[in-house]
Amino acid sequence: MSDKLVKTWQTSIEQLRKEVLDIGNRTAHIKNKLSEYATAHNDIADHVAALEQKVTLIEARMADAEDRSRINNLRLRGVPETVLPGDLQAYVRGLMRPYIPEIPADMMLVDRVHRVPKLRNLTDTTPRDVLMRAHYFHIKEAVLRASRNRATPHEVYPSVKIMADLSAATLKRRKEFQETRRS
Repeated sequence: MSDKLVKTWQTSIEQLRKEVLDIGNRTAHIKNKLSEYATAHNDIADHVAALEQKVTLIEARMADAEDRSRINNLRLRGVPETVLPGDLQAYVRGLMRPYIPEIPADMMLVDRVHRVPKLRNLTDTTPRDVLMRAHYFHIKEAVLRASRNRATPHEVYPSVKIMADLSAATLKRRKEFQETRRS
């Protein structure tokens, strides 16, 4: 009986040894696969990070290109809707004259003037902005500088605000910068 018992234990121990070895092999295989997956995941994460950097760089370059194309533009806010599209050119020239009286009238060339679509957050009574492109950059800068330095509003055009025409990306970055500066 003791021989039988020893043989049964030996076979049981041998079976357990085989099962443990089999489990060990499967565990090693799983570890190898997990290591391969982790390496692949890290490679993909690195690739995604590189692509995100490229996208950020491309977005910055696009914003820069858009701002450069708008370099001669001024945005006029508050021009009444009663000013017809055909009269906008004369209105803008009349608006610019008091800001830069020292510049000859033949230098105050305006390439184009038009209204832009209304922003969604504005009320129905708020007039649409007017976009104008000055032919000469120094004229645009002189008007912008004079409008910023003016302490009192313009007598004839008190409701009109003159500002640079910037891309949405630049305005967003400026807003974020202002919030950072305030905190």
